Amino acid sequence: MNVDMLPQMIIVDKEGNREEIVIADPDCISSGEWRLLLSRLHQGRVRDIDMIGLSEQQSAMVCYVLQKIGCTFDLPGDTTIKPFRGTVVVKGSVIYDERYFRAVPKTALHYFLLHSKVFDGSEQEFDAVRQFIRYGNGEVPSFVVKGKGPIATDPSGDDRPPYYGHVLRTDVSSAGIAVRIQLFIGHDHNPDWYEVKLSRKEHPIFLSSEEFGHYYRYLAPEERSQCNYDGVIDQICVAQIIAIPGIGRGRRRC
Repeated sequence: MNVDMLPQMIIVDKEGNREEIVIADPDCISSGEWRLLLSRLHQGRVRDIDMIGLSEQQSAMVCYVLQKIGCTFDLPGDTTIKPFRGTVVVKGSVIYDERYFRAVPKTALHYFLLHSKVFDGSEQEFDAVRQFIRYGNGEVPSFVVKGKGPIATDPSGDDRPPYYGHVLRTDVSSAGIAVRIQLFIGHDHNPDWYEVKLSRKEHPIFLSSEEFGHYYRYLAPEERSQCNYDGVIDQICVAQIIAIPGIGRGRRRC
């Protein structure tokens, strides 16, 4: 994973709260970026401003402008706030290799077998996906297909949780068994979900028993302080599993 620090001005108010203003082009700060900064200054609550990812010349230009409008607090040329003491906005890029696309089916298979009332994983119909997970035998598109949009929708209409978590649900039909998985979905992050094809054998008898879904929900930091764990597991009602492209099933009652 490659991570690049974005140029930004960090505003610290009198209570120690921080706000990051990301600068797209430090050589030409936009009117919107200046407007946001000046609005905070006019509120009279700014204690300090630190600049990260700006050169000495760019920082000096910001200091000059602020001093001209009457800002007299200390404006250091370099930041005194270290990344480990607070939030620093960065841009990251991730390159996936085959190991990632073998790990996703492994997660899906273990999830399915954990909740299945019929299978234990030793069945011959899972041989292909087991060979792919263990040895990489086969092509990724034969087992993992990427989808977009919400993987599950709450009756309220929201398709993303207030914090972060993982959503997994089965898609069992006469065409076979699949698990749909979306990792690290959150209020500000809506990643792609994957359909993992576990079996292509028809099972027309016990389809309903193998339809289930769960949301592995991380607690927000303020909630964790009130208990001794970091998250909870919520079962997704079948009626909530709508808004899935290509399912073609109507809403069901629980």
